[in-house]
Amino acid sequence: TQNGGRGDIFLWTQDRKEVVVSVLVPSGTRAKEVSVTLSERTVTLNERTPNQLSVTPPVHRLTVSLNGKKLLDRDLAYAVLKAEEEGVEWELSDFPSEQSRLVHITVYKTLGNSQALPALPRQEAGES
Repeated sequence: TQNGGRGDIFLWTQDRKEVVVSVLVPSGTRAKEVSVTLSERTVTLNERTPNQLSVTPPVHRLTVSLNGKKLLDRDLAYAVLKAEEEGVEWELSDFPSEQSRLVHITVYKTLGNSQALPALPRQEAGES
């Protein structure tokens, strides 16, 4: 749906102002084993003329790792606000129906009323 979705190991929901991505991790996972990063790319090489740089809107990539192994490594569909000093806002909770835990990551949209856009584009084959 446009207000949320599910992948193999993640769920996501959104409203007008924020996106919450929840990643499934094994039962017993502790917060110190989890790493969540939000990176940003803003400059790309022009494919037709490799010597020219073109500035593009920021693309944010969300990466969730467990003990150094990447579980989720995906570009978001649009730019989000990034807290430079604190990093990404996240928490770990139990998910009893799946006998696992969830890492909940909250990011805030920069575009007003972008609820119609899916926060996480459809997954391509081979992507996590």
